[in-house]
Amino acid sequence: MNNSIIKTLDTIKRFIDDITDSTELLNKYRQSVTDFTRNRKITLYILVAWLMSQVKKSLHIEIDSFWNNFVKSGNCPTTAAFCKSRAKLKPDFFHDMNIELVKAFYNNCQTARNWHGYRLFSIDGSNLSLPDTDNLRRYYGNFTNNKGEQGPAANISISYDLQNQIISDSVMTPFSGKGNGELTNGLRMMHSNPAGISDRLYLLDRLYGCFATVKIAATDDFKFVCRCKTNLSETVKEFIKKAKTQGYIQLVANYKSKKTLNNLQIDVSIGDRITVRAVKIKTEDGTTVLLLTNLTEEEASAETLAQLYQIRWGVEVAYGIIKNEEQINIFSGIRDCCIRQDFFCAMLLLNIESLITKLDDGAIEAINQCKSKENRPPVQIDRNFTWHVLKDTLPLWLLDNRRDDRILECMATRFLYDLIESNKGKRYPRTKRQRALRGKFYTFTNYKQAI
Repeated sequence: MNNSIIKTLDTIKRFIDDITDSTELLNKYRQSVTDFTRNRKITLYILVAWLMSQVKKSLHIEIDSFWNNFVKSGNCPTTAAFCKSRAKLKPDFFHDMNIELVKAFYNNCQTARNWHGYRLFSIDGSNLSLPDTDNLRRYYGNFTNNKGEQGPAANISISYDLQNQIISDSVMTPFSGKGNGELTNGLRMMHSNPAGISDRLYLLDRLYGCFATVKIAATDDFKFVCRCKTNLSETVKEFIKKAKTQGYIQLVANYKSKKTLNNLQIDVSIGDRITVRAVKIKTEDGTTVLLLTNLTEEEASAETLAQLYQIRWGVEVAYGIIKNEEQINIFSGIRDCCIRQDFFCAMLLLNIESLITKLDDGAIEAINQCKSKENRPPVQIDRNFTWHVLKDTLPLWLLDNRRDDRILECMATRFLYDLIESNKGKRYPRTKRQRALRGKFYTFTNYKQAI
């Protein structure tokens, strides 16, 4: 497994090499045909390594630290030079690099986790607040939070492998309210499947419980388990009132479904019907939840579906890492190009961190076996500390011409430092605390910055 993980991570360097060696590929990711042609201090490799170093502080400080710690050649370029260089690189560079990394993972790691042969994915979206500039307001639109404050925001969505902690695809689009942007983004990712992953099984929340999801699943031949709003339609309401716990219902295409699917080149007319299995389950608090699925009763009983749907929470955990450990809301620039570079970099870095963590799976398992014999609680890697290690070491690996994989192994070893008690299966009450009323900085009682 370790060799396959390292081989997968080497895809990143091969991707950059292929682009620097091919004018055709380079043209796809640079803004002008003259970009990255002259012999400059800031090469494509150096620029990519810097952008992947999680730039959160003052640009002057970050550039000086990066250059003196990793490049160590000549005088450090100015902040303006780095800003001009990054403007030459299209944000899609990092998105496509991540897609190649994902493809390599599923091709190389034959022992990657699955559920009865299916890859368990969840698609979920969120709103991302952006720097308040006129240009970003015009392009992304305004978002109003629960305090009535307005500002530019984007809809972001990820497709997340729940068992292997891998982001298979990500999207960032202008803000659209009432969940419309999130639903459209999610359906598009399911339909496009850029990494070409087969045997997909999506676990989805109630936003996706609609005709469009069922139709795309039938068109693209993937499986899904989806929560459904109990007031979605009259048919659903009638089924909820019935005594039986499962059966088959029909969903009808409306104008919204037709428009959404037609935009994805799927032919649908208003009034078209599709049949789907419906299962009622009870939550711990006694609430009735309706699940829709195209898995048969032989493939998954009602009890199995209830257990399976709980796994969906992993995508919420991933968003917690993206927003807290990676600090996605802190951008290294205020232009759209910078915003999108930072976003796709963050998605790529989460996959890199997850893959390096997998190098420690054997060690963690051995440690927990010993602790089990001693009746001590299991431990896990401190995911806050791993981001510090990445910032401290990843650029060194990217800029290493010797292709020394020991750097990756060194990072994995550092991840094992000061393990923390596992929180798997634990639940903690959510405590809301008042933030400081004034000042830019204040101390959190349960959180410290990783980078």
